Amino acid sequence: MHVAMAHHRRKNMNKKLTFYPGSQRKIYRADLTSITLYFLLIVFLTLSIYSILFENVLLLPIPFQKYFVLKLLDIKTAFPLLVSVISLILVRYHFLIGFQPRLNYESQIKNKGENILFKNSVDIWNVTLKNVGLGAAIVEKLKFRLNINDEYNLSLHEVLKKLESDEYKINTNIFINNITNGYTITPKDNILLFEIELNNIKELSVLDMQITFKGFLGARFVKEIFFIPRNETAGFDYILRYLNRLPSILL
Repeated sequence: MHVAMAHHRRKNMNKKLTFYPGSQRKIYRADLTSITLYFLLIVFLTLSIYSILFENVLLLPIPFQKYFVLKLLDIKTAFPLLVSVISLILVRYHFLIGFQPRLNYESQIKNKGENILFKNSVDIWNVTLKNVGLGAAIVEKLKFRLNINDEYNLSLHEVLKKLESDEYKINTNIFINNITNGYTITPKDNILLFEIELNNIKELSVLDMQITFKGFLGARFVKEIFFIPRNETAGFDYILRYLNRLPSILL
Protein backbone atom coordinates (compact mmCIF):
# COMPACT_ATOMS: atom_id res chain seq x y z
CA MET A 1 0.00 0.00 0.00
CA HIS A 2 1.27 3.44 -0.84
CA VAL A 3 0.00 6.36 1.20
CA ALA A 4 0.42 10.00 0.28
CA MET A 5 -0.10 13.01 2.53
CA ALA A 6 -0.14 16.56 1.21
CA HIS A 7 -2.26 19.70 0.94
CA HIS A 8 -4.08 19.78 -2.35
CA ARG A 9 -6.80 21.87 -4.02
CA ARG A 10 -9.90 20.74 -5.86
CA LYS A 11 -10.03 21.82 -9.50
CA ASN A 12 -13.11 20.20 -10.95
CA MET A 13 -15.99 17.99 -9.97
CA ASN A 14 -18.11 15.37 -11.70
CA LYS A 15 -20.98 13.49 -10.15
CA LYS A 16 -21.81 14.66 -6.61
CA LEU A 17 -23.00 12.13 -4.04
CA THR A 18 -23.17 13.41 -0.48
CA PHE A 19 -23.75 11.29 2.60
CA TYR A 20 -23.43 13.54 5.62
CA PRO A 21 -23.14 12.33 9.20
CA GLY A 22 -24.61 15.63 10.37
CA SER A 23 -23.73 19.29 10.51
CA GLN A 24 -20.89 20.68 12.59
CA ARG A 25 -21.51 21.02 16.33
CA LYS A 26 -20.47 23.93 18.48
CA ILE A 27 -18.41 23.19 21.57
CA TYR A 28 -20.02 25.34 24.22
CA ARG A 29 -17.98 26.91 26.98
CA ALA A 30 -18.34 29.64 29.58
CA ASP A 31 -18.34 33.02 27.82
CA LEU A 32 -18.00 35.99 30.16
CA THR A 33 -19.35 38.43 27.57
CA SER A 34 -22.49 36.39 26.91
CA ILE A 35 -23.04 35.78 30.62
CA THR A 36 -22.76 39.53 31.31
CA LEU A 37 -25.16 40.49 28.51
CA TYR A 38 -27.82 37.98 29.55
CA PHE A 39 -27.42 39.01 33.18
CA LEU A 40 -28.08 42.63 32.17
CA LEU A 41 -31.05 41.47 30.11
CA ILE A 42 -32.59 39.78 33.16
CA VAL A 43 -31.87 42.83 35.36
CA PHE A 44 -33.41 45.38 33.00
CA LEU A 45 -36.34 43.10 32.17
CA THR A 46 -37.04 42.79 35.89
CA LEU A 47 -36.73 46.56 36.36
CA SER A 48 -39.10 47.18 33.44
CA ILE A 49 -41.72 44.87 34.89
CA TYR A 50 -41.25 46.43 38.31
CA SER A 51 -41.65 49.94 36.84
CA ILE A 52 -44.90 48.98 35.13
CA LEU A 53 -46.29 47.52 38.34
CA PHE A 54 -45.10 50.53 40.35
CA GLU A 55 -46.87 52.96 38.01
CA ASN A 56 -50.05 50.90 38.34
CA VAL A 57 -49.72 49.90 41.98
CA LEU A 58 -53.29 51.01 42.81
CA LEU A 59 -54.61 48.39 40.39
CA LEU A 60 -52.91 45.59 42.32
CA PRO A 61 -54.54 43.70 45.18
CA ILE A 62 -53.92 45.46 48.49
CA PRO A 63 -51.67 42.66 49.93
CA PHE A 64 -49.24 43.15 47.01
CA GLN A 65 -49.06 46.93 47.10
CA LYS A 66 -46.59 46.90 50.00
CA TYR A 67 -43.92 45.42 47.70
CA PHE A 68 -43.96 48.44 45.39
CA VAL A 69 -43.27 51.40 47.67
CA LEU A 70 -39.76 52.17 46.41
CA LYS A 71 -39.35 53.73 42.99
CA LEU A 72 -36.29 52.28 41.25
CA LEU A 73 -36.64 53.48 37.66
CA ASP A 74 -39.47 55.03 35.73
CA ILE A 75 -40.81 53.38 32.62
CA LYS A 76 -39.20 55.97 30.33
CA THR A 77 -35.75 54.95 31.61
CA ALA A 78 -36.22 51.21 32.13
CA PHE A 79 -37.59 50.38 28.67
CA PRO A 80 -34.86 52.15 26.64
CA LEU A 81 -32.24 50.35 28.71
CA LEU A 82 -33.96 47.02 28.06
CA VAL A 83 -34.18 47.69 24.31
CA SER A 84 -30.50 48.71 24.27
CA VAL A 85 -29.40 45.43 25.85
CA ILE A 86 -31.56 43.38 23.45
CA SER A 87 -30.13 45.31 20.50
CA LEU A 88 -26.59 44.73 21.74
CA ILE A 89 -27.22 40.98 22.04
CA LEU A 90 -28.63 40.83 18.49
CA VAL A 91 -25.79 42.89 17.02
CA ARG A 92 -23.21 40.67 18.73
CA TYR A 93 -24.97 37.53 17.49
CA HIS A 94 -24.92 38.70 13.86
CA PHE A 95 -21.31 39.83 14.27
CA LEU A 96 -20.33 36.35 15.45
CA ILE A 97 -22.24 34.73 12.58
CA GLY A 98 -20.29 36.92 10.17
CA PHE A 99 -17.01 35.42 11.40
CA GLN A 100 -18.21 31.84 11.84
CA PRO A 101 -16.69 29.09 9.67
CA ARG A 102 -18.92 26.30 8.38
CA LEU A 103 -17.32 23.14 7.04
CA ASN A 104 -19.12 20.79 4.66
CA TYR A 105 -17.73 17.89 2.69
CA GLU A 106 -18.61 16.28 -0.61
CA SER A 107 -18.16 12.65 -1.62
CA GLN A 108 -18.11 12.10 -5.34
CA ILE A 109 -17.07 9.84 -8.19
CA LYS A 110 -14.48 11.41 -10.49
CA ASN A 111 -13.21 10.21 -13.85
CA LYS A 112 -9.63 11.02 -12.82
CA GLY A 113 -8.00 11.60 -9.46
CA GLU A 114 -6.56 14.90 -8.30
CA ASN A 115 -3.64 13.39 -6.40
CA ILE A 116 -0.64 12.22 -8.40
CA LEU A 117 -1.32 8.62 -7.29
CA PHE A 118 -4.50 8.57 -9.38
CA LYS A 119 -3.71 10.78 -12.36
CA ASN A 120 -3.85 7.80 -14.70
CA SER A 121 -6.70 6.02 -12.93
CA VAL A 122 -10.40 6.07 -13.72
CA ASP A 123 -13.40 6.05 -11.39
CA ILE A 124 -11.96 7.56 -8.23
CA TRP A 125 -13.85 7.98 -4.97
CA ASN A 126 -13.06 11.51 -3.88
CA VAL A 127 -13.82 13.41 -0.63
CA THR A 128 -13.41 17.19 -0.57
CA LEU A 129 -13.71 19.57 2.39
CA LYS A 130 -15.28 22.99 1.80
CA ASN A 131 -15.57 26.06 4.00
CA VAL A 132 -18.93 27.56 3.00
CA GLY A 133 -19.03 29.96 5.97
CA LEU A 134 -18.01 33.60 6.14
CA GLY A 135 -15.14 33.11 8.57
CA ALA A 136 -11.87 31.19 8.45
CA ALA A 137 -11.52 27.84 10.25
CA ILE A 138 -8.34 27.17 12.23
CA VAL A 139 -7.70 23.43 12.58
CA GLU A 140 -6.98 22.29 16.15
CA LYS A 141 -6.84 18.50 15.81
CA LEU A 142 -7.81 15.52 13.67
CA LYS A 143 -8.92 12.17 15.05
CA PHE A 144 -9.90 9.01 13.17
CA ARG A 145 -11.69 5.71 13.69
CA LEU A 146 -11.96 2.46 11.72
CA ASN A 147 -15.05 1.12 13.46
CA ILE A 148 -18.38 2.91 13.90
CA ASN A 149 -18.58 1.69 17.50
CA ASP A 150 -15.20 3.16 18.43
CA GLU A 151 -14.41 6.61 19.72
CA TYR A 152 -12.37 9.01 17.62
CA ASN A 153 -9.04 8.21 19.24
CA LEU A 154 -6.64 7.40 16.38
CA SER A 155 -4.10 9.76 14.86
CA LEU A 156 -3.41 9.70 11.13
CA HIS A 157 -0.13 7.86 11.76
CA GLU A 158 -1.96 5.20 13.82
CA VAL A 159 -4.59 4.80 11.09
CA LEU A 160 -1.95 4.22 8.43
CA LYS A 161 -0.17 1.64 10.58
CA LYS A 162 -3.44 -0.22 11.16
CA LEU A 163 -4.29 -0.21 7.45
CA GLU A 164 -0.91 -1.79 6.73
CA SER A 165 -1.33 -4.43 9.44
CA ASP A 166 -2.59 -7.97 8.96
CA GLU A 167 -5.99 -6.96 10.31
CA TYR A 168 -6.81 -4.87 7.23
CA LYS A 169 -4.16 -5.71 4.60
CA ILE A 170 -5.07 -2.80 2.34
CA ASN A 171 -3.34 -3.51 -0.96
CA THR A 172 -4.31 -0.41 -2.88
CA ASN A 173 -3.22 3.21 -3.15
CA ILE A 174 -4.88 5.57 -0.67
CA PHE A 175 -4.52 9.32 -0.38
CA ILE A 176 -5.29 10.88 3.02
CA ASN A 177 -4.58 14.57 3.44
CA ASN A 178 -2.47 15.42 6.48
CA ILE A 179 -4.01 18.70 7.67
CA THR A 180 -1.75 19.91 10.46
CA ASN A 181 -2.81 21.75 13.60
CA GLY A 182 -3.04 25.48 13.02
CA TYR A 183 -3.81 25.17 9.31
CA THR A 184 -6.30 27.87 8.28
CA ILE A 185 -9.17 26.99 5.94
CA THR A 186 -10.30 30.30 4.49
CA PRO A 187 -13.86 31.01 3.25
CA LYS A 188 -14.69 29.32 -0.07
CA ASP A 189 -11.58 27.16 0.30
CA ASN A 190 -11.68 23.57 -1.01
CA ILE A 191 -9.30 20.88 0.25
CA LEU A 192 -8.85 17.36 -1.08
CA LEU A 193 -9.16 15.01 1.91
CA PHE A 194 -9.30 11.47 0.57
CA GLU A 195 -9.02 9.46 -2.64
CA ILE A 196 -9.19 5.78 -3.46
CA GLU A 197 -9.93 3.81 -6.61
CA LEU A 198 -13.63 3.00 -6.74
CA ASN A 199 -12.99 -0.68 -7.47
CA ASN A 200 -11.11 -0.96 -4.18
CA ILE A 201 -13.46 1.03 -1.99
CA LYS A 202 -14.94 -2.07 -0.40
CA GLU A 203 -11.59 -2.93 1.15
CA LEU A 204 -12.48 -0.28 3.73
CA SER A 205 -15.85 -0.55 5.44
CA VAL A 206 -15.34 2.42 7.78
CA LEU A 207 -12.88 5.29 7.77
CA ASP A 208 -14.20 8.32 9.65
CA MET A 209 -12.50 11.55 10.63
CA GLN A 210 -13.41 14.08 13.32
CA ILE A 211 -12.00 17.57 12.86
CA THR A 212 -11.96 20.10 15.68
CA PHE A 213 -11.54 23.71 14.62
CA LYS A 214 -12.20 27.25 15.75
CA GLY A 215 -12.99 30.65 14.28
CA PHE A 216 -10.96 33.82 14.69
CA LEU A 217 -13.25 34.95 17.52
CA GLY A 218 -12.58 31.80 19.53
CA ALA A 219 -15.77 29.78 18.98
CA ARG A 220 -14.87 26.07 18.70
CA PHE A 221 -16.61 23.44 16.56
CA VAL A 222 -16.37 19.75 15.76
CA LYS A 223 -17.29 18.08 12.47
CA GLU A 224 -17.50 14.38 11.55
CA ILE A 225 -16.54 13.20 8.06
CA PHE A 226 -17.26 9.77 6.58
CA PHE A 227 -14.58 9.00 4.01
CA ILE A 228 -16.38 5.79 3.07
CA PRO A 229 -20.10 6.31 2.30
CA ARG A 230 -22.54 4.15 4.15
CA ASN A 231 -26.13 3.76 5.14
CA GLU A 232 -26.07 2.29 8.64
CA THR A 233 -29.59 0.91 8.21
CA ALA A 234 -29.33 -0.64 4.77
CA GLY A 235 -25.63 -1.49 4.96
CA PHE A 236 -22.68 -0.60 2.77
CA ASP A 237 -23.82 -2.84 -0.09
CA TYR A 238 -26.82 -0.54 -0.50
CA ILE A 239 -24.49 2.36 -1.18
CA LEU A 240 -22.51 0.35 -3.70
CA ARG A 241 -25.71 -0.51 -5.57
CA TYR A 242 -26.72 3.12 -5.49
CA LEU A 243 -23.43 4.18 -7.02
CA ASN A 244 -24.04 1.68 -9.80
CA ARG A 245 -20.47 2.00 -10.97
CA LEU A 246 -18.77 -1.12 -9.59
CA PRO A 247 -18.55 -4.51 -11.30
CA SER A 248 -21.53 -6.72 -10.54
CA ILE A 249 -19.27 -9.19 -8.68
CA LEU A 250 -18.94 -6.62 -5.87
CA LEU A 251 -22.66 -6.12 -5.61
